[in-house]
Amino acid sequence: MSWRPHFPLKAPRAEQETALDAAEEWLKGPDKFLVLELPTGVGKSAVAVTLGRMLAEEGESTYILTSQLILQDQYVKDLKVHD
Repeated sequence: MSWRPHFPLKAPRAEQETALDAAEEWLKGPDKFLVLELPTGVGKSAVAVTLGRMLAEEGESTYILTSQLILQDQYVKDLKVHD
């Protein structure tokens, strides 16, 4: 399954592509957990939404937690995620 049709923005950044390529490989394997360590400014929100959409296609649920209302608003407004 490709992550590209699930990406919520116009075009991914190079770091997002690298992270999502790794996640795509993870989905093919037996491991239950995936940890991505990405620096500030990479666009972790778009990566999280992409993974959530991929997992939803497989019938899985995803929960994204944030302690910042501004980030929650970004998920809902810019990335079209339900609150």
